[in-house]
Amino acid sequence: MPWAPASSKRPSRPSGSCAPWASCRNRVTAMQSMGNYEVLSHVEMAECSLRILRLRQGEHVSPHYHRECVQIYTVLESEVEVQVGERTYRLLPYETVRVERGVVHALRPGERDALVLSLSIPPLQREDHHVVS
Repeated sequence: MPWAPASSKRPSRPSGSCAPWASCRNRVTAMQSMGNYEVLSHVEMAECSLRILRLRQGEHVSPHYHRECVQIYTVLESEVEVQVGERTYRLLPYETVRVERGVVHALRPGERDALVLSLSIPPLQREDHHVVS
């Protein structure tokens, strides 16, 4: 059976919100940032939370760790330098790094502004941000 053509008219929904069949909520302004970067979207589901981060030149995510969640970062645009424990990775688009619970990590863009997908399992909670000086 062939696929029916998709309608060019899409139902409107807020940026960062889930499809109608998904059970999640958008919390763009609810998360407190650590550093100077922009959270474009924060969607929370029962199992995980997804955030899209914009890091402009000179911006960064400060060194920090989480006691409760594992984080997975995937670069969507440009390149990003990610510190994970004692190692530093330079990630290109669609490359991914996993950060285990309790491991200090930080991010900063390469030579251009970058977009990064941040997946947290279980969902990232405000009280689970532990900044390292």
